Amino acid sequence: MSTLVLLGLGGCKHWDREWVQARQDNLDAAVEEFRAPSFGRVLCEGQGGEPLPNRGFTHYFLFDGNDAQKDIVAGLEGLDYSGGATESAFALAREDGITAHGYRIGEGVESANIEELLTADDCDTMPEGSLFVQFRESPAGDPELD
Repeated sequence: MSTLVLLGLGGCKHWDREWVQARQDNLDAAVEEFRAPSFGRVLCEGQGGEPLPNRGFTHYFLFDGNDAQKDIVAGLEGLDYSGGATESAFALAREDGITAHGYRIGEGVESANIEELLTADDCDTMPEGSLFVQFRESPAGDPELD
């Protein structure tokens, strides 16, 4: 009976190992594709997340320097990402659900949350103006800027 309830609620994918692995493989491929060109010195790199329908796996980079954003956005657009950018942030997505968000440390509402995440991940070098870039595997693929 409980199996029918779970199927009725659409929650069965949480336990589907092939579905979870496919999502992780999709993110890993996107990160490797992104690594190919050089966008500057990486201060920190990490990954995490849970394979749930509304929260996917993540992988992040923290780049040194203020000039990386323009090159990163252009590189991602060359890899079929689309979306929008401001001077201090960007949000891009591609059709398979991979999103890439970038935020400058010390600017915007996301900065405190990012600094907290980086501190918890033992990243102790976060100069103001450095660029946090996070890839997320998500079926939604919504590239909205906050």
